[in-house]
Amino acid sequence: MPRLLTWNSIITQESEVFGGIFSELGDRRKAQRKRYELAPLLCAVVLATVRGASSLREIAAFIDERLEELNRLLGTNCRKAPSWMTIGRVLVGNRG
Repeated sequence: MPRLLTWNSIITQESEVFGGIFSELGDRRKAQRKRYELAPLLCAVVLATVRGASSLREIAAFIDERLEELNRLLGTNCRKAPSWMTIGRVLVGNRG
C-alpha cells in the first residue's frame, strides 16, 4: 500500500531535493535586491506550481497564505511574502 504524503512531508522532501539544486545556481541579483534568498524562493515557487498556481499572482498568494509554514520548513525568516513582481524579476534573472 503506497504511503500517503502529508503537506509537511511534501514540503520537506521538495526543499531537500530542490534546495540542493537551487543552491548551486548563481544569483545574479544585486546585493541590495536580495531580500529573499534564491534557493528557498525557488523551492516555494515550485511548490506553488505543483499545487496548481499558474500565474505569478497565484504563486505570490500561495506563498503569502503559507508564509509562516514555509519559513519554518525552508529555514527562512521572511516577515513578508514576495510580491508577484519580485517573483517575476527573480524568475527572469533581472539584475535591476
